[in-house]
Amino acid sequence: IKKNISSHKISNVMKKVLLIITIAVFFFAAGVSNAQINKNTLRTSSGSAQAQTVKAENEQKLIENLKKRADTEIDRRISALNKLIVRLTEMKKLSSTNLSTFKADIQSNIDGLTALKTKIDADTDLTTLRTDVKSIVTNYYIFAFYIQYINLSAALDRAFTTITNSTIVYEKLSARITEAETVGKDVVSLTTTLSSMKTQLDLAKTTLDGASTEIATLSKDGFPGNKSTLLDARSKLKSVRENLVAAHKDAKTIIKSLKALIKVTETVTPTQTPAP
Repeated sequence: IKKNISSHKISNVMKKVLLIITIAVFFFAAGVSNAQINKNTLRTSSGSAQAQTVKAENEQKLIENLKKRADTEIDRRISALNKLIVRLTEMKKLSSTNLSTFKADIQSNIDGLTALKTKIDADTDLTTLRTDVKSIVTNYYIFAFYIQYINLSAALDRAFTTITNSTIVYEKLSARITEAETVGKDVVSLTTTLSSMKTQLDLAKTTLDGASTEIATLSKDGFPGNKSTLLDARSKLKSVRENLVAAHKDAKTIIKSLKALIKVTETVTPTQTPAP
């Protein structure tokens, strides 16, 4: 009986020991598993933080580059607009009313771009910055309009001056040819060339008047819809230049021929004058 009781106690003890071992193994395994999970979580968190840091650095570089390009573009526009104001004051055919209006518009544009540059430099949000940079073009059509309009107007103004000066030359050459004809010189060829010069000047004047009338009513509010009109006026200006070049060539031909006639006269005159 004692033997059986002892065996029974031993069996119970063994069962308890086995249970304890089993529980220990379970918690150990669970601990290892939790440790692995925590390790993986740390790795994931670390990788995410690193990715966020890289993203933030790249975004900051993009912001800096956008600001730099925007500042350069705004400075370029402001410089060009200031030059336009100077050019406006040099245009002889521009009325005082238009001069005041144009200068006020351009100065307003300069002030707006200056304020925009300050805002862009202070932007910290990429989306906001992109919107502000885009507005350099979309909100300031006045720049594109006036750059084309005033440069074209100045070119037309210079063409008018050239025509006026060339007409004066034409009248002087006409008078010289008349003088040569009066003293019996053959001026048929000269008269033909003079007529060609007059035709070229008349064509230039007519075309130039058309171009000036064409752009007279244009305004910044109609841009870019009125860009085709600016281009057509520029095409007319090209024709005017071609006419003036041809007129200048005729004038040079006439001057050369007149000099030849004078030289012949000077050479022949001494033989026709009786000796004292």
